[in-house]
Amino acid sequence: YINSLIQVFYSITSFREAIISCDLQLDPNAGRNNPNNSLFQLKKLFLNLKHTQDEYIDTKDFCRHYDTSPLSEREQKDIDEFFIDILDRIETHLQPTSHSDLIKYFFQGKNTDKLEFQSECKCIKTNTHPFYSVQLQVKDKTSLQESLESLIQGEQMSGDNQIHCNQCNTKHDALKRQFFSTLPRVFVFVLKRFEYNVATMQRFKLNDHYQFPTEIDMSPYMDDNNNKKVDCMYKLKGIVIHIGSVDGGHYYAITYDGEQWFEFNDTKVNEFKLENLESEAFGGFYDRMNNKSGVSRIAIVFIDFI
Repeated sequence: YINSLIQVFYSITSFREAIISCDLQLDPNAGRNNPNNSLFQLKKLFLNLKHTQDEYIDTKDFCRHYDTSPLSEREQKDIDEFFIDILDRIETHLQPTSHSDLIKYFFQGKNTDKLEFQSECKCIKTNTHPFYSVQLQVKDKTSLQESLESLIQGEQMSGDNQIHCNQCNTKHDALKRQFFSTLPRVFVFVLKRFEYNVATMQRFKLNDHYQFPTEIDMSPYMDDNNNKKVDCMYKLKGIVIHIGSVDGGHYYAITYDGEQWFEFNDTKVNEFKLENLESEAFGGFYDRMNNKSGVSRIAIVFIDFI
């Protein structure tokens, strides 16, 4: 999961070059190039990938010097959790530098939660908050667009789920909806294929077929009060794919370098044909050759207009 995410990061050229150009004098007591620093290690990896003639670059140093919390090379984590963690660490290290807003510049968007009370007061409550990634429901959905549509259509809050209205000082039925108010430069969608069964108290993986486009217009999912004349078109930049179950498995990445697509599977790198995207990344796959089920995929989709 570490290799795959770093490979997708590297494919975002402007982000990669920004990290490489960072001033790393972060701690005057630790020296200019503190090796136990996730930002320093990421910069070193990017420089090695850019300039080396070697077949591949080892990520052991990155794992061993991941700040004060080394990453276990044998322990698998959810890649969406690692994505948020590494952005948080890098952002912290960047604060004393001239690149303090770099993470926000590339990855931060804002969405607005809207409550529309269905009462005489017709009160509307809104709350805007930042995000670095968007969790999308896969259960009972067939596509990324359908999941996005469900966000803006909203959820009816009634009965025991009524919402208290401060204006009326009582509970009312309400429609809870969500819109995007500010779009990030790099959109990260996390497909929620891992669910929790309350009855069995166990996590399980959804292997349903779920498709996503190579281009998407995000303007239909923005708040009507926002200026939709901004560029809302995004192109698919990279995918991180998981094969296996909730208990384990394997991650690999598919990325676009601006000219062609590649598949990065640890030390193996191959050209990737986009016409194979459905069979490779949409799920619902059954491996008849090896008589295996449950090998359909979970994907994190990076969509980028840079």
